[in-house]
Amino acid sequence: MMEFFNLILEGFFWFLVLWLAFQIFGGMFNRHIETRIEKLNAEIEEIQKIYKRVKIEQHYDTFYLFDADTDTFIGQGRTMQEIADRVRGEMVLNVMEGDPDVVKRFRDTFPQTDPA
Repeated sequence: MMEFFNLILEGFFWFLVLWLAFQIFGGMFNRHIETRIEKLNAEIEEIQKIYKRVKIEQHYDTFYLFDADTDTFIGQGRTMQEIADRVRGEMVLNVMEGDPDVVKRFRDTFPQTDPA
């Protein structure tokens, strides 16, 4: 009877040891994953500051750029080159919406813009 009690006690002890080890290593792994996710989210925010999805509109002889996600005004110009000179170096633009002819002319002016 005492051997059976010792066997149960020893099994319970090793169960606690293994459970504690899994908790410690699991916590360390979880913190590592959370830290990695925080770094990736910070990198995504930095990219979003630079990389803009835009829509372009032409009214008479003026071109207007708007953020496609928030519909906020980015810039305007009478020529594509004028717009390019104003925003070049500040952000990379990916035209998402607009008149196909205007979008094509815009992409020809902005060679770094991703094709849709």
